[in-house]
Amino acid sequence: MQFRLSYVAMLGTFQVFQLLGGAGYKSDYPVWHMAWDAKVCEIGEGTNEIQRIILGRKF
Repeated sequence: MQFRLSYVAMLGTFQVFQLLGGAGYKSDYPVWHMAWDAKVCEIGEGTNEIQRIILGRKF
């Protein structure tokens, strides 16, 4: 299965959130900014679910 870069970035940042706990959600930590950027990229590319539906219809 092929993953989009934004999806992998979101997975990585949320794993770091799990590791840091509530402290990761503070804007003082760089991981918060990384998660913000990853989410913006995910929205900008279009949702992964819609892209999967389009590919599913094509093949």
